[in-house]
Amino acid sequence: MKGYDKLGDFGQQVFDRTHKRHLAAMGTAEKPKYHRDRIKSVRANNKERCIEVKFNNGELFKYYADGTWG
Repeated sequence: MKGYDKLGDFGQQVFDRTHKRHLAAMGTAEKPKYHRDRIKSVRANNKERCIEVKFNNGELFKYYADGTWG
């Protein structure tokens, strides 16, 4: 996915952990829409202290270091 390598070690850990929790919170029908292969790009947003995750379906989620998303 575009931008993952630019996140650095801490950003990658935040992404990996939060994405796993995000998928676990979804129903079976929704999960395939949000797998890693459906992610268009990720980028660090230092101002908001989050990782912005853009999916191919146009949705944007913000993953935070405490393991939450919005």
